[in-house]
Amino acid sequence: MKRIDIHIKYLNNVEQRNIATVSTEQTSLDLNALLFRIQEVLESTILSDFDAKKLFIVSHGQLVSLDIYSLNEHLENDEATVCYIDVVTLNNAKHLPVDCKAKNGSKIVFDIFPKERPHRYLPHVMASCCGETIRIEFKDKAQVLGIQHFSGNNATNEKIAVRFVDENREYFMSEWNRIVETQYK
Repeated sequence: MKRIDIHIKYLNNVEQRNIATVSTEQTSLDLNALLFRIQEVLESTILSDFDAKKLFIVSHGQLVSLDIYSLNEHLENDEATVCYIDVVTLNNAKHLPVDCKAKNGSKIVFDIFPKERPHRYLPHVMASCCGETIRIEFKDKAQVLGIQHFSGNNATNEKIAVRFVDENREYFMSEWNRIVETQYK
């Protein structure tokens, strides 16, 4: 009997995470049971509302919608990578009518994405400057959220943006509450 390893990954707008590896014997490959195991793993680690339509499999370097009945076609060397993609399209952005001056003379602009998961309930803004973007959370104290940072000469502008959000937390919080409340009524 051959063992098959299914690597489970989670991807969203701000992170990619290896969740677990599920192993099964090829001769006893019950695809519905495997799908249920993938769902169990995701719900126990990161998700509260599983949606099978968000499951994809990496097949020859491309993401393919996971059809559990064709899983065997996508196995490579007795392994497969299944990705749960929880990406929110960014067209729900609400641009804030406030900006601050960056070190290089350009502007740092701020947007709120109220439908963005998994941190829908964590007040934060997206700050953009010179073609780069960071997320700044401001619930208690403004700080960069996630792993994205401004780079090179733009790194100083990250500190400027975080300080600006921290100094104006009351404004950002009121805008967050207003926009989020409107989105979920």
